Amino acid sequence: VERLLQQTQSQEAAVPGDEAEATLATWRHFAEALATDKPAVLFMRGTLAAPLDEASLQGATKLRAAGCVGIEVVDVCDPGKDVPEGLQAISDSAHLRFPQLFAAGADVPGWLDLPPGALRQRLSEAGVALGEAPEEPCHGAAAFAEGLETWEVALVELVSQDGAGQWASLAEKLRARVGADGECGGGLGPEAVEAAWQRLAPVVKQKLETQPEMPCGHSCSTCPTR
Repeated sequence: VERLLQQTQSQEAAVPGDEAEATLATWRHFAEALATDKPAVLFMRGTLAAPLDEASLQGATKLRAAGCVGIEVVDVCDPGKDVPEGLQAISDSAHLRFPQLFAAGADVPGWLDLPPGALRQRLSEAGVALGEAPEEPCHGAAAFAEGLETWEVALVELVSQDGAGQWASLAEKLRARVGADGECGGGLGPEAVEAAWQRLAPVVKQKLETQPEMPCGHSCSTCPTR
């Protein structure tokens, strides 16, 4: 690794005026050498337990969603004694973006945008130890909860799953969630549930049109579970 670092630094000096390209080449050689013969290596700012920026937090969350329970992490802000001294200067470059994931010795471009299932498969193929992937709850309900009663939020969730129209079935499921004595005007019968949805539908439509970004980083229309 030290030798590669020296070679790429010499290359950088030989190509003045092309700092970005030289820095990227130096980093690529270094990261590939460090990741060789390892299932996966994550280069990030901070650690999985304590990410130091928003992008690294997103990476840690993405790996947990894929069921990744064991992966080698290099904190580029505090690389440690086993990492060459040149890494610190390189990782501070404005031309590099973190976190970066290397699997089976190769960079995984765009890994933050992969659905959890696709990322899990890539990690599994590289030999990374994986646990059961947790089911990430839908954050969409939170976008509609403000100003709504609990039973109204439950109704929005049910319609999003089952669609509108089967009011008797929706009423039965709604009663199972919030109890028979809800606050839905005339009770939680089919007609009252239909009337409630007709009132709520314009509110939901407006929320969808604004497309708020959820904590998972997606909007409802870009949700990978759709």
